[in-house]
Amino acid sequence: MSEYMIFCLGDGRTELKGEGYQKNHRIFNKDVSENEYKKVIDSIDIEIKLTEWITQDGVYLKVYNYEEAWKNWLKESTQEQRQSILNIPQFNEDIFKEITGLTKADLEKDLVSNKKKKKLISKAEELKKKADELLVEANKL
Repeated sequence: MSEYMIFCLGDGRTELKGEGYQKNHRIFNKDVSENEYKKVIDSIDIEIKLTEWITQDGVYLKVYNYEEAWKNWLKESTQEQRQSILNIPQFNEDIFKEITGLTKADLEKDLVSNKKKKKLISKAEELKKKADELLVEANKL
């Protein structure tokens, strides 16, 4: 079983054999102790959504491939979450890119935090609503 692996690949993306397949306590295809493994697991905060209910034009279940799911995660992630991946001592950009489609540079981008982004969007929507109300009122004059 390969229950204790973080960012590991077999021979090729879909091959079920090789360096990153069916081994325990591995990070980026490198052997680590159980304690090292637990330390890394405790230090990263990653939740990838592979599916999402979409309520636009009806309701349907959107299924994302891994690269789409990781791009979505990147948009919503905090700098701390991205940094936690970069801080993994065994970090290997080639393996990370093959699994996620993201580069080290993608993780290093200093994006506005998701919380601040949501707050700005909310404020913009509020201002737009006010502007629309004023436009309706002006047209009545």
